[in-house]
Amino acid sequence: MPAYRTKMRCAFASPEPIKEKKPRAPRKKLTEEEKAEAAEKRSARKEWMEATKEWEEALLPWRQDEDFKWPTGTLGIYKSDAKSKYSLTDADILTLRHESISNSPKSFFSYVDVRNLAEKKFASGAMKDGYDLPELRALVEIVSIRLFRKIDHLPNRRVRTNWSEMNVNLRLIGNYDGTREKERKMGAANGAVKKA
Repeated sequence: MPAYRTKMRCAFASPEPIKEKKPRAPRKKLTEEEKAEAAEKRSARKEWMEATKEWEEALLPWRQDEDFKWPTGTLGIYKSDAKSKYSLTDADILTLRHESISNSPKSFFSYVDVRNLAEKKFASGAMKDGYDLPELRALVEIVSIRLFRKIDHLPNRRVRTNWSEMNVNLRLIGNYDGTREKERKMGAANGAVKKA
C-alpha cells in the first residue's frame, strides 16, 4: 500500500482560499392549483399504466403461417411504418396476420388491420397521453403514409415485386381503401330512398 503523502508547500505560501458554498435555493412552494394539476397528472398516468397492462395481457400473437399471402388489391404497410405512425409496439403488431417476404426481414401487414388495432388500443386508453390517430391529425394537417398495394399474386412466391409502393395523403385514404366508394354508394342509396 503506498504511503500517504501530503502536498508539499513552501513555508511562506499563503493558505488556499476556502470556497464558499452557495446557499441552497429555497424550495418552491406549489399553489393549490399546481398541486391539483400534479395530482390529476399522477392519477391520469396511473390509469394509463393500468390500461396498458390490461391491453398487453389481452394480446395473443398470431400463429405464423409461412404460406400466408394477402389477396391482390390489399393495402399493405411495413411493420416499422405501422409502429411509427400508429404508436404500436412489436407485441401489438405481431397479433396481426402478415405476409413475410422470402429471404427478407420485411413483412406486409394489412393497413386496415393496423388501423383497426390502433383504434382499439386508442379506445382502451392504452395510448400515450396526447396521441391522436393519423387519420384524425390529417383533418388539420398534411399527414402522408407509405403504403403498398398487392398487384400480383404469384402462387408459389412471396416477393417484394408483388407490391407497388404508394405515398398516400391520409385525407385521400378513402380513395384507396374502399371507404370512400362505400360512402358514395350509401349516399346514393339514401338519396334513392328519400326520393321514393
